[in-house]
Amino acid sequence: MNKLVNIETAARLIREGASLSLAAPEAVLDKLPRGNWIGGTIPYFMVDSGGVVVADDQVFVTDLSHAGNVTIAYYAANDLEGIVKHAPENGFSLIIIPSGSPAHERFATDAANYKDAFLRPTVG
Repeated sequence: MNKLVNIETAARLIREGASLSLAAPEAVLDKLPRGNWIGGTIPYFMVDSGGVVVADDQVFVTDLSHAGNVTIAYYAANDLEGIVKHAPENGFSLIIIPSGSPAHERFATDAANYKDAFLRPTVG
């Protein structure tokens, strides 16, 4: 699944244990239950019909469950190298960093120098 859904559908997927990447306005993400998901805040989305959709009551859901073993983790700005260290050998890491934050600056400056950074890709 890689589409815009209503809040109830996103919540059901979370309760069912799906591993998800979510995007929605912060007020929408705040309504979702805890679970195995990571989310970024944005109200604008491209959909199959094209154009930009402003969604203040929907969630863009990418189901990561098919990617195999999915782990959600938090890294402080000083520990971002751990993303590569803990990445799966034959997989990828998905990262969401607040724009303009110290962690964002640190990652932008240092990530290319992390050992194995180009062998264990980070997307996001």
